[in-house]
Amino acid sequence: MPISIRTLTQGDNDMTEPLFEKHRPRTYADVVGQDRAVKAIATLRPRGLGGRGYYLSGPSGFGKSSLAYLLAAEIAPDIGTTEVDATQLTPKDVEEWRLSCRSKTFEAPGGRVLLINECHGLRKDTVKMLLNLLDGQTRLPGYAAVIMTTTCEGQLQLFEGNVDAHPLMSRCVVLPMATKVEDVALPFAIRLRSIAQSEHLDGRSLVEYLAQVRRNKGNQRMCLNEIESGAMLVS
Repeated sequence: MPISIRTLTQGDNDMTEPLFEKHRPRTYADVVGQDRAVKAIATLRPRGLGGRGYYLSGPSGFGKSSLAYLLAAEIAPDIGTTEVDATQLTPKDVEEWRLSCRSKTFEAPGGRVLLINECHGLRKDTVKMLLNLLDGQTRLPGYAAVIMTTTCEGQLQLFEGNVDAHPLMSRCVVLPMATKVEDVALPFAIRLRSIAQSEHLDGRSLVEYLAQVRRNKGNQRMCLNEIESGAMLVS
């Protein structure tokens, strides 16, 4: 099964680490522009975050992956989080992951999370396995969760393709992500300027950061790459 285990806690800063990774939100308080999604997670927390499927959809660079990582970190330790691209996930992989959830062994104490990126690429037979996992005799234990992410464009493919996504979606908590640039432009601009200042890469007004966010269609990753290359320094 092709997996990557992501470290969700911040270690020593590496000078070669891109700004978008170095400044990826490490707590929910660091997440900007996605207040509704953060509030939804807080509402669910007293009932337990495990035993569920989650679905996050939004434009690139709007924070869905960061939210997915934070949610995963609440449910499982790094070693218990399996991250995989949907196109590489097979029914056998899902079954193996399900079996691994039967007990919390010393190799992976705590919970289990299956984090599926670009879930619009799921195969039809894999969707069937996930349906059974989220609502069937083999339901998730309370210490395990499935988290799926996709872009807005990917979501259109998911609903318009051969796979009927509605049954899968109905078995997940759909986190309410902000998807319009104007809804996130100001908090994103404030955050980007703060990062630029902390990295000594700032020389522009907040208005110019707003223009940058709009020009890049709200993609914070693209904005941070520009900032790192000196785009917001005064010539």
